[in-house]
Amino acid sequence: MLGAIHERGQSVAPDLGVALLWYEVAAQNGHVDAQYRAGMLGALSEAHVVGIRGLVWVMMAAARGHADAQANIATLRNGLSQAQVAAASQIAAVVEGRQRARGAP
Repeated sequence: MLGAIHERGQSVAPDLGVALLWYEVAAQNGHVDAQYRAGMLGALSEAHVVGIRGLVWVMMAAARGHADAQANIATLRNGLSQAQVAAASQIAAVVEGRQRARGAP
């Protein structure tokens, strides 16, 4: 909810950087909608590192059945090399494993 408040500017000035931070906190705790939003905001950046980070979150949300993530994953792969996509897949697997170990939803 804090990510959405900052993304939309509800009672605060809109701040996508702060929104991304809050989405990632929730995403790290297994919240699938936050994984999708963190991924989409992360992918908006032109920096490849952030683009890969965004792809990681969208891959995780897609794997958990998030329909919008599944629909957008191919778009997010555009502009990234095969090596970058492979790295994102490996990172997503590690993060997912850590979440399962912690008992995140």
